[in-house]
Amino acid sequence: MATWADLENELELWRAAQITPTLWWRDDDACAATPHLEPLLEISEKHLIPVHLAVVPDKITASFGERLIGCSDVHLLQHGFTHINHEHAGFGASEFGDSRDVETQIRDLRQGWQQLVSAKLPNLLPGVVPPWNRMSDATLARLPALGYRLISAYEGYTSSIPIGGLIRVNAHVDPIRWKHERRFRGTEAMLDLFTSHLVARREGRISFAEPTGFLTHHLETGSDIWDFTDQLFDRLAHQGVAQWIRLSSLLEQT
Repeated sequence: MATWADLENELELWRAAQITPTLWWRDDDACAATPHLEPLLEISEKHLIPVHLAVVPDKITASFGERLIGCSDVHLLQHGFTHINHEHAGFGASEFGDSRDVETQIRDLRQGWQQLVSAKLPNLLPGVVPPWNRMSDATLARLPALGYRLISAYEGYTSSIPIGGLIRVNAHVDPIRWKHERRFRGTEAMLDLFTSHLVARREGRISFAEPTGFLTHHLETGSDIWDFTDQLFDRLAHQGVAQWIRLSSLLEQT
């Protein structure tokens, strides 16, 4: 397991090579202005780090849009439509998997997007985060024609087949151990995930260009995860050793 010293040593290797690691932050299942959302907004503002909320269109409340007024560095992505699993028993959960008719999935995506637009949410980006990070290849291939320019899943969960006009920006580091009572992985395990991804990027074993994605779920996050997040962001944001990006900057480059 890694330590803070291991992370700092890896960042020093990037610095010695005169390259800066790019990072980004995604948080899933947003839809309402609950007390659980407040620590996330506070940390984002404290460290001046942009956060990308994956929003479930069919669950948006009026209070959600009102709470985001003035949050200039909160950016929104479409998180499916209803966030309901439609896969058969024994298959990985997905709202847009192989078990559903593709045209039905397309209808849901269109309706979900229209609901996001109608809600007049700020900083809405033309990107999809499939619930449970899974989407069938057939549906993926249709996304550019629907106007989507970006998809974000969790590394390895969704096909990586290139699709023209579609940027892939995945998440890679998740603090929650989902199969173990949804508990915090622990500081050492998180530092191991984070550092290992940076090492693989620097050594060219995975895409150097894709930013390392930090993934949170504010509705499932306790003080231990927020404390770690605060400490991680403090070490990265204020020492000038990494660059936290907005996905809008990637869209502007294409």
